[in-house]
Amino acid sequence: MFVFLFFSRSAAGTWLVRPAAGAGEAGMAYACIMKPGVWPAFHNQAALPLLQGSAFSFSYENRFGLKELAARSVCLAIPSGSSGVGAVYSYSGYSGFSRETIGLAGGIMLSPGFSAGVQTNLHIENQAGDYKDYVILTCEGGFLIDLSDNVRAGIHVFNPVPNSLRKVPVQSAIRAGAGIELPGNLFAAMEAEMRSGRRINLRTGFEYTPGARIRLRGGYSTETPSFSFGIGYALKPALVDIAFSTHPALGVTSTFSVSFILWESDNKR
Repeated sequence: MFVFLFFSRSAAGTWLVRPAAGAGEAGMAYACIMKPGVWPAFHNQAALPLLQGSAFSFSYENRFGLKELAARSVCLAIPSGSSGVGAVYSYSGYSGFSRETIGLAGGIMLSPGFSAGVQTNLHIENQAGDYKDYVILTCEGGFLIDLSDNVRAGIHVFNPVPNSLRKVPVQSAIRAGAGIELPGNLFAAMEAEMRSGRRINLRTGFEYTPGARIRLRGGYSTETPSFSFGIGYALKPALVDIAFSTHPALGVTSTFSVSFILWESDNKR
């Protein structure tokens, strides 16, 4: 019954939303629009040329302990000089309803400290019974700008196409935020997100690096509201992250991800 209620709006072919991925980002309540990482094509394609190396990443999100709601995502990101490309795939659902997202992305440095990126996505919804299946095309893009040596801001727009031009409504969203590198190996971030039909969601998060290999994270999101925390460990050539986020009614969502650095590049974050 819960699964049916959760997907009732989707089963009617309405308000398709974009997936998120990465336990490192989940541990910061997804306050990550300005923070380069190994999941740039899921959050801000402008971070693609800032990667320190090519990476292949896998993420598993266990929503509220229900396998029917679990999401599996992969991301390939390849920087090259002042540009970068990426590809993503995400799957969630069960035999009665499933959703897939396939995306291709590109990013470029427009000038020192200023980058931009774009992405196209193909969304596929498969539904049981008499419900109609859907194949929907969306686009998105973002910018990153260095405001100073230790402060970076980002902005990202998803689905800027009016729903009046679509047969199936798709949520539009805009995210904007900034992050700062503080003394003592501490990174702090804050961002705001506006989505169609929703109130403004404010996110805050931090990442503390007490050693060369370990990272501790925490965050808060006002939408639910929800607290998040997580930990990451660098085990070359892999980066392993785990995160947990709370929901006041539905319980805990856990996220696990592992990223493999395929080869290093000369890019600097």
